Amino acid sequence: MTESVHVAHSPRFHRGPARIKLSPAACHSASVIDVVQKVVEIVGVSKQGFSEAAQDAISVCARTVRGIKWAKVTEMECKVVEDKIVEYRSLVRIYFDVEG
Repeated sequence: MTESVHVAHSPRFHRGPARIKLSPAACHSASVIDVVQKVVEIVGVSKQGFSEAAQDAISVCARTVRGIKWAKVTEMECKVVEDKIVEYRSLVRIYFDVEG
C-alpha cells in the first residue's frame, strides 16, 4: 500500500502542491514524515515598493515566529492619493516549521 503526501515547491515555480506516491518503507522515514509546516498570512506595508512591503511582513512575523522557510507574495495593492502611489501593500503567505 502507498500513501499520498503533499510536497511544497519553491514559491518561484509554485503551481500548487504536488502529489507523490511513497512506499510503506518510505513513509517511516523521519526526513519525510516529521516535517510539518504552518502557514500564516501577513500584510506588509512600505512607502518604497512592493519588495520592501514583503520584507516588512517577514520582519514583523520573525519577531514572534522561528524557522521561517518560505514566503509567497499572494497579493499586491497600492494606495493612491491625488493620482500618486503613496503606499505599497504586499499580502505574504509565510511558511515555517512546526516544532514538535
